[in-house]
Amino acid sequence: MSETRPLEVRDVSRRFGRIWAVRKVSMAVPPGTITVLTGHNGSGKSTLLRLMAGALRPTEGQVVAWGEDVHGGSSVAGRRIAWLDHRPALYPDLTGRENLEFWRALTGQDVAGEKLEQALETVGLTSVAHRSVRGYSRGMVQRLGLANVLLREADVWLLDEPTTGLDADGRETLVTLLAQARTSGKGIVVVTHNPTALGPAVDASFQLERGRLKSTEQVMGAQS
Repeated sequence: MSETRPLEVRDVSRRFGRIWAVRKVSMAVPPGTITVLTGHNGSGKSTLLRLMAGALRPTEGQVVAWGEDVHGGSSVAGRRIAWLDHRPALYPDLTGRENLEFWRALTGQDVAGEKLEQALETVGLTSVAHRSVRGYSRGMVQRLGLANVLLREADVWLLDEPTTGLDADGRETLVTLLAQARTSGKGIVVVTHNPTALGPAVDASFQLERGRLKSTEQVMGAQS
């Protein structure tokens, strides 16, 4: 696989007991593109994203990143893929800034400094960064998760319902960040019920139905 397809899903399936959450899915994430995953609740979108992030092991098939199996013990997923779950994992008794420092330490990055403060400013959390996350609103939690994605400096972004809880300003910030990341060459996959909230720069849209890719729409004019 070449660098034109840094992340690729190859005939992947995932079963929970007797239930197949994902069935025979194949797709690639080229750099400099935004791909949208849509579908009803329970269609397998979040499960597929976890498989792509290496957080969940497939029952069948393979997820490959830069030529390496993300479930094969390689550190490539942790180093080059940033995953934002629909409910970001936070320590409620830590402040927003402390949560970011903790996440940074887990990935072996510098835990403080100008980049961290810039990320907080970008997502609009500078004024509340000293407060315990226990008192954050849903939208503030989502903004903090986005700040962590920014700090990861990863090549692939996997975002699960990133607009949840965001107000108009937050959604505008997200759209700007996605456009900038796409321009810089990042491959982005977004799970969402509302693709129109992501702005015009969407390159492909996939619909999941009962774990299968039911239809694929290439969005015309997205590269203009």
